[in-house]
Amino acid sequence: MNTRGLSTMGAAVGGDGAGAGAGAAMVTVQEAAEAFVEREVAAMRRGGCQVWVSRCPEQDVHRDGRSTFGYWIATDDGLGALFEPLYRGSPGDLLPAGYDDFGLYVGGGKVDEYPSDGSDGSDRHADHPPLAVTAQDGTPLRFAGRIDSPQSADEWLSRPDAYVRCDHCMIHPPSALRVGDPEEECDCGALERDEDGRLTWGEEYRYTFPTVFLPA
Repeated sequence: MNTRGLSTMGAAVGGDGAGAGAGAAMVTVQEAAEAFVEREVAAMRRGGCQVWVSRCPEQDVHRDGRSTFGYWIATDDGLGALFEPLYRGSPGDLLPAGYDDFGLYVGGGKVDEYPSDGSDGSDRHADHPPLAVTAQDGTPLRFAGRIDSPQSADEWLSRPDAYVRCDHCMIHPPSALRVGDPEEECDCGALERDEDGRLTWGEEYRYTFPTVFLPA
């Protein structure tokens, strides 16, 4: 995730934001949303989670006096999902630095508090248990990582003993595909086979960080 510097323009705050004093640091709504996501991710990491984040601007929506900003967040203890801060007001508003009065949609559903229940967020993921997953044939699997670059895709998708799960599929729970089985591929096309039966990772789905497992 890119970190942007804060603007110091002294302007009135629009939308639901509180007024700011003269000379207060001001940021755009998008910058405030990005800082909000960064704080939530930091809370998850304090709780012991590994976290992967993608910005998904194609998921942004600005209409009817509301703005949502699209991110994809994946962790080592659950499915990846869209994570969308909601701002009630004009996307052209300026907000005080540290503004956090956002609503939130996760996986398309509105949530009241995430990742915490009102604390700093680290409690939600503290001492989280390993993710329990089985292969299609019942083989127990353990979390090994996520595909987060072309290099990691080359590494994991060349291992016939590895299993890969596509979190983009609308199957709950999505199944883990065995890399070495030429008959297995996901339904949405993010992970599919080439003419030689090799599993490939579609460019347009790279923001989703497919999960990698190995036999437990």
